[in-house]
Amino acid sequence: MSSSDPVKETAGSGLDPSDSAPEVAGESVEEMMGNLKLTAAEADKLIIDDEEEIDKPLWAFAGKILAPKIFHYNTIASALRPAWGNPKGLVFRDGGPNMFIAELGSERNRDRIWERSPWTVSKFAVVLENFDGSRFPEDMEFDKLMIWIRVLNLPFNKMNAEWGTKIARKCGEFVSLDTNKEGHVVGRYLRARTFMKVKEPIQRWVGLDSVRLKKTFWYDIQYEFLPYFCFSCGLLGHSFATCPTPAERDAEGKLPWSPNLRAPNEHKRNTGPPFAEGGYANFEYDVQDNETFETETNDGLEQDAVTVDLKSFNAHHIDVVVQDKDGSVPPWRFTGIYGEPRRENRHNTWTLMRHLHELRDLPWLCGGDFNETLHATEHFSEHERDEWQMRAFREAVEDCALQDLGFSGLPFTWDNRQDGRANVKARIDRALGNAALLHQFQVVKVKHVSIVQSDHCMVVTELRKHAQFRPTGGRVFRYENVWQTHGDYDRIVRQLWERDEKGVGLGGFAKSLKSMQTGLNAWGTATFGNFKKKLDNLRKELERLKERE
Repeated sequence: MSSSDPVKETAGSGLDPSDSAPEVAGESVEEMMGNLKLTAAEADKLIIDDEEEIDKPLWAFAGKILAPKIFHYNTIASALRPAWGNPKGLVFRDGGPNMFIAELGSERNRDRIWERSPWTVSKFAVVLENFDGSRFPEDMEFDKLMIWIRVLNLPFNKMNAEWGTKIARKCGEFVSLDTNKEGHVVGRYLRARTFMKVKEPIQRWVGLDSVRLKKTFWYDIQYEFLPYFCFSCGLLGHSFATCPTPAERDAEGKLPWSPNLRAPNEHKRNTGPPFAEGGYANFEYDVQDNETFETETNDGLEQDAVTVDLKSFNAHHIDVVVQDKDGSVPPWRFTGIYGEPRRENRHNTWTLMRHLHELRDLPWLCGGDFNETLHATEHFSEHERDEWQMRAFREAVEDCALQDLGFSGLPFTWDNRQDGRANVKARIDRALGNAALLHQFQVVKVKHVSIVQSDHCMVVTELRKHAQFRPTGGRVFRYENVWQTHGDYDRIVRQLWERDEKGVGLGGFAKSLKSMQTGLNAWGTATFGNFKKKLDNLRKELERLKERE
């Protein structure tokens, strides 16, 4: 039907349902509607006072995932919501294939998300644009990505704010320069925030022409938290295996772009305190710089103070970096995980793991209650576990470059403690580690320890830099609370303390204390027996009974 055709009216409608919408080349929607015969209801237009809406702020983003595959809208929202800290007022809306609209509750929350760009979903870039509600996401460009860059090996006389700004402008749309309070560029490289053009190949170098020397000097560029890109064409959003314009390899078999464009993860994503208006803590929760606490490790031989640097936490994880104070063991990382209890939400746990994997490049121990098994052989029940659940876990472990560290003890870590055919046992608690962890520690042991009070086993992981052998004698003193229940306890303590001559000063005090400890150990063993042996025997009996169930 053309605009010159008469309009066929039917009951309840101004247009025949068999007719398609009018298409007239060069004619606007307003002109086409003016040529149509409207019903009375259609002609009764709503008057809107949209001049007032200009002054009403809309703290929102439109976003697009640069990926060759289509991500479901719920997948995008479930990945970004915890990564952004689930701030108060956050609402996601579907914007079309791989696109979304995110409304924030405040300008502060919106700006914080901007500052921590770039964001990724399954390592694919999330390109953001400010959204004012006047356009559809499909009509927006999504042509630039905010990112921190590093220009390496610049001469000292170019490491200043004036030259740094000029050089950064050659690398993209300039936003800011990383300087100290005095405005000086510090560190081993120039660091700047820029917008990179996502529809153009990633820039690999910046060239400086010397008028005096009549020579061009080239300097490498690296990008912090660089998402997936193609080593063949240099564009974001796909790999060289699926590149529509594959490049030839050079004589050494190398493609034109390389992983060296990714900067080492020396800078945290965090840029300040956590979202003040957030719900629960965000999944890269901001802690104050150098927020550490000290603890003591005791392996039966000696005590060594270590520093534990808290990096992030929320209801489903805690991430710390452990450092020996004497520097004898390089820093390593531990992440404790509590997996989503409901299986329909468990993909959030895998997204969390992938996000944490990208943040730091250290020997990594990752363990906890994942609420999932890796293989069907780890599930003991009348009903089989769904393969898609386990496959999703395996893919997350693989993406994080982790491997299962094995175990000794019971083959399961959780028992629902129901009888008969309703009983379910599964190995849902485990310890995972990367290759760097296994390289750093010669001894890595994992043991499942039964606990009467819990339906879970305790997963104990032992890490040792070198294999060690315990010398005979020199046992560690362990005070047992049950000793106090004995009627002769007070008399024995007084007698042991007073039986030896007191020395002088702290040395004498330490000698008397050591003597009393030795005496208490001997008295406790003779009176109550060997607790460690009794406990080991009880645990073995408990495990034997559980295996028979």
